[in-house]
Amino acid sequence: MKNIGYGKDYKYAHEQGHGLVDQEHLPEQLSGRRYYEPTNRGFEAIIRDRLVKWRKILQERAQTNATHQK
Repeated sequence: MKNIGYGKDYKYAHEQGHGLVDQEHLPEQLSGRRYYEPTNRGFEAIIRDRLVKWRKILQERAQTNATHQK
């Protein structure tokens, strides 16, 4: 599998800052969709807060990378 490129450019999340990587594993036609939106109730509120935090980290990282590439 490795010889045919399987896993090429894969980023292992545990080796990255905050344990987050910005990589897509879905087909292009499904890219960017959100399949789960937690509510503000119970444990889902904690999940929602984490998702907001992670999205913010990834957005800031993308902005930093874009600035450094210029």
